[in-house]
Amino acid sequence: METPEESADRTLEELEQQSEEVGEHIDETRSEWKRKQQDSAVPGAEAGGESEAEEVAGDGEGEGPNAADAGQ
Repeated sequence: METPEESADRTLEELEQQSEEVGEHIDETRSEWKRKQQDSAVPGAEAGGESEAEEVAGDGEGEGPNAADAGQ
């Protein structure tokens, strides 16, 4: 039977591994997005699209530029 310290160490190692995998996934996704922004054949991926996406973020939660129009 493992001690609480051993269990905590095992959990810590698992979480560190998962964190590393998530970081790698983020890096891959970021690289793929940058490649798509350079490709004019990819609709909606033009380089200026990020600011537009930021402007409407949160509209589903009653936030953002359209919230006033929704009566909130």
